[in-house]
Parts: sequence; C-alpha cells; structure tokens
Amino acid sequence: MSDESTDDLPLDDEQRAAVESEDSAIAVLAGPGSGKTRVLSYRARRLLILDPSNKALLLTFTNKAAAEMKARALQVATVTSDRIWASTFHTFGMRVLHAHGDLVGVGREFETLDDEEREALSQEAAIAAGISDRYRRWSYLRLRRQEAHEPEVVRFAQAYEAAKRDRSVLDFDDLIVYTADLFEQSEEVAIAYATQYPHLLVDEFQDTNAAQFAIVRALARGTRTVSVFADDDQAIYRFAGAEAENVRRFMIELRATEFPLTVNYRCRQAIVDCANRLIAADPQASGRQMRSFHASGDVRVQLFHSIEAETEGLAAEISGLINRGDVRPPDIAILARAAFRVQQLLAELQRRGMPISNWLGATYEPQERRALRVCLSVVRSEMTDRQTNRLCTFLGIPQSDGRDPISVLQPHVELPAVPLLLKVRELAWAGAPVREVVAVAREAAGAVELGLAAALTPVVEAVAAFEEFDPEFSLDHLLAELVLGGVGGPPTVGGGIKIASLHRTKGLQWPHVYILGLEEGRLPDYRAHTPEQIREERRACFVGVCRTEQRLTLTHTRLYGPRPQRPSRFLAEMGL
Repeated sequence: MSDESTDDLPLDDEQRAAVESEDSAIAVLAGPGSGKTRVLSYRARRLLILDPSNKALLLTFTNKAAAEMKARALQVATVTSDRIWASTFHTFGMRVLHAHGDLVGVGREFETLDDEEREALSQEAAIAAGISDRYRRWSYLRLRRQEAHEPEVVRFAQAYEAAKRDRSVLDFDDLIVYTADLFEQSEEVAIAYATQYPHLLVDEFQDTNAAQFAIVRALARGTRTVSVFADDDQAIYRFAGAEAENVRRFMIELRATEFPLTVNYRCRQAIVDCANRLIAADPQASGRQMRSFHASGDVRVQLFHSIEAETEGLAAEISGLINRGDVRPPDIAILARAAFRVQQLLAELQRRGMPISNWLGATYEPQERRALRVCLSVVRSEMTDRQTNRLCTFLGIPQSDGRDPISVLQPHVELPAVPLLLKVRELAWAGAPVREVVAVAREAAGAVELGLAAALTPVVEAVAAFEEFDPEFSLDHLLAELVLGGVGGPPTVGGGIKIASLHRTKGLQWPHVYILGLEEGRLPDYRAHTPEQIREERRACFVGVCRTEQRLTLTHTRLYGPRPQRPSRFLAEMGL
C-alpha cells in the first residue's frame, strides 16, 4: 500500500514550511514516511490557487507514482484536473519528441522498443560489431552524459545506434537523452514547455541521472517555481546511472532553499531506531535522524539452519497468521535483495494456497503487452510500416503496403478479431473512455488467441483505476506505459502477500515486513566491493527496513546449500 496514513493529520511545522515557502526553488529533503507526497500535493495546490491562470507539471519515475501524485493533489485542491500534468520522465520525453524530435534528428513517427525488442537489437548489434553485448555500459554512459572511450563499447555503440536509425526506433534511454539534447539545443522549446507549466515539481530527485537533471535544469530556466523532493539516504539506483549528487547540484545551481522532513509517520519507534542506526553507519549519509510519530514496534532477527528450514518456518508462520485471521494477506510483504533468494518461500506459500501478489518480474509478459499494443495501433490515423507488419502477422493475413488501418482491416472482416478492431478505432475516435477502448481491444486479442483475453483482464482493471485517479489519463499514457513495461496500476491496498525485491518497494509500506537473506554475499551483494557499492547496499537495506509499519522480521541462515554463511554486517550496524 502507499503512504496515505497521514492525510487526516494537520501539516506539521516542517511540512508547512515547505508547502508555504515563497522561494522560487526549493529542495524538500524527506526521510522515509515523512509525508513527502502529501507535502508535494499540498504545495501543488497552494501554487495553483495562488496562481489561478497557470498549470503545474509533476515529474516522477513511474506512472503509478504520477497517478498518486495527481490524485492526491486534486483531493486537496480546488483546481481542475487539466491544470496538472503528472508524468514519468520517459512519457514526458516521448510526447516532447513526437512533437519536436526532428530538431535533434529524431523522426516524429518513431516507435519505442520494449525491453525484449531492445535486448534482441542490442545482441544483433553486438554480433555485427564482433564483440559481446555492451548495452549496459553504453546505457550507463549515455544517461550520465559521458563519452565512451573503451574500444569495445565504442564499436558496440556505433553498431547499435546505426541499427536503431535504420529501423526508425528509439529505446528508453533515447527518450531521456534526446529530450535533454533538445532542450539544451533549442532553448525556445524548453521555455515553451516551462511557460505552459510554470510550476515544476519533481519527485524522487535523488534517482535522477545527468540527462534527467539536464531536463529539469532547462525547464527551470523558464518556470516560476521549481520544487524537488528527495531522500539521498534512499538513493539505490546508481547502477542505472542515477546520481544522488544531483540534489546538491540543484541546490547550488538554483540557489534552492532546503526543507528537511524528519518525522516518520509510517514506522513505529523500534523500527525507526534500527533504521537510524543503520544509516548512521555511513559517514557520507545525510546525517538526518528520523523521529517516529508512533511508539512501540517490533523488530526481530530469525536465524535458520538452511534455506529449507527458513522456507518451512516462515511459510508455517505466515500461513498460520492468515488462516487464524490475525493478519490480512495484503498487510504482509516479503522482500529480498535478489529474486532468487525468495523463490523457495514463494513456491511453498503458493503450494499452501496462500494468495500472492508476485512483484518480482514484469507486471505483464511482453507477449501480452505486445498484443495489446498491436490491437491499439489501429486507432492511429496512419500506422508505421512496422505497425502494419505486426498487425498483419498478429491476424495471420498477407502483409500489406497500406498504412491506413481501415484499408488494412476491411478486406478481412470475416475474421472474428477484425470487426472488434474496427470498433476499437470507432470508440477511440469518438472519444470513449480509455477503459472502454481497452476492453474491446482485449476482446479482439482474445479472438486471435483465447488465452490473451484472460491475461489482459488486469490491464482493463488497471486502466479503470487509473481513470479514477486521473481524469486526463489517455490512450497515449497507456501506450507509453505498455512500451515501458508496466500498467502497474495506481496504488492499491488489495491483493495477496507481496513478494518483491528491495529495489521495487520505494514509497510503499506494510504492517508486517519480512526481509530475507541478511547474509554477507546476499545483502550486501557479493558483487559489492568498493565503499560506494557497500553504501548503496546499505541504503537498499535501509529502504527495506523503512517499508515496515509495525513488525519487522530479518532472516539469515547458517548454510546456503553446503556453504557456511556469515551474518550481514548490517545486522550489527542496526544493533541486532
């Protein structure tokens, strides 16, 4: 569930100072559970009420977070939904490049590769260059806006970028990198967006990379206010190019005023004490110490002889709690540094019939996402050659040179899916709600392959929920999210026991949290050698601890297979 437990409380002094600041640039440095999203929402409301003719742009990292930010801003604001554009950086970049990408050499009719397509293309480029795949290194350098000097990386980059140009496609990185280039090379375009949305608010700023920082900096030159919200103690995406140092750079370059939030409304006192001791072990941490709004809390360490013993013991405990009615399934989360560490427990809970929400992988399989994208491509006035080819392949009809969806579909109306696809187009052009369009697209997919209809039902439900959170949610939003691998839906409190990696839980909370694998080599990971790598592992552990409202269980084992295990150093740092 998401952090909404403080919504009925008055703003505390720290929160009120940030909300009511008259400064044009502020940095809200928010500890876990300190009401960051609430402060963002109230600040957005105040700015829009004080400036009734203007709009706000809210940027974050997932559509789920964007939906929550906008929903909560609207709940507290007497403003219309069209005055707030809440978006991920990638979706924002996609829309900017479709409108202005030709200024940086990007054709406006580009398509965006999903993960599976990008991986296939990068492997193809590596073979063409006669080297192993260097996509990760190339991605890291691009997002950090650094030159590639290693010969193999340069050769890979040349082959990979040429392959994308030949196909008129972009990958996820391009959506950020080219937008940053566009705004820096064409200041008038950046100023135009800043003028349209003169109040800029950016969430999770500690997770921005150099390219995203450049986008924010370019927009900030033309905005009236810019507010960033960050917690550098929860910066855990350095491996993906994120730079927590951007918080300090922002404060220096824009002369931003700092507003710390230190009261934790999520975690009970015992959990906050552990988290404070853990992060204090890093001499380069922020130095902020949280204060808990709630007393009590329970933290325990469980040592098991083996993974098998851990699996049996935890499965018995958790199923017992649920079967007795002591705890609801959605109030439990089981977290680990890596997915493999929790797989045995996941399988055992499933064998016992426990309801599970498995967040270890992609929200939807690529086949399902791609089928829905194909069905929705018919709403365009013209399809690209790739879209036409995909549609024909999906329907099993001869390839067509046409780009008009109606002309491609009409000769094949005898196929069960085709009338449904024509109805998808009709509904979309008539301005029907997105959920209605997607519901018919699901039927069309099911008419081609029976199992797809059931598999896509959660997408229809997620879209309906998104529309409740954001009345401006559109097909463009949905198509972008499908490409980016999600449609995870807005924050919900339902479902079963959450099984997730630590890196997928920021901003969430549960009454009962189990963190598995507090062993050296697991958490911290065996690949962490340098002081900075260990610091990032510590922050990942800190994030996990701070997901807990009431009861935290940390586990480790004496053996992993035949190999002896040492307790994680983080246990000692927490005083456990």
